[in-house]
Amino acid sequence: LNRSYEGVHDGYGIVGVERGMLRDWNDEYQLCIEMPSVTIEEKMQRCAAIDRIQKEFVEAAINAVRGILNGHIPPINPDDPPHVHAYVYNQIFISLASFRS
Repeated sequence: LNRSYEGVHDGYGIVGVERGMLRDWNDEYQLCIEMPSVTIEEKMQRCAAIDRIQKEFVEAAINAVRGILNGHIPPINPDDPPHVHAYVYNQIFISLASFRS
């Protein structure tokens, strides 16, 4: 990462990971789901791991949205109208939900 991008990473969703390494949220969640859960101890460890990854994902997503709203994270499709802008940050895809009836 270059120096100008490092400051954005520090404040917007990339937490608990060595600099330059992005998290694979799907893989981490799948690993938690596949943990053994035969004994009470295994079930407790599995539940704790799932809870941890979900909390970290939500925290990262909230921080990414804050970065988007503050104009620090650019859209991946800047030439499109703002209502269809999409963003990828910290391996999280973010777009505006559209509700049409």
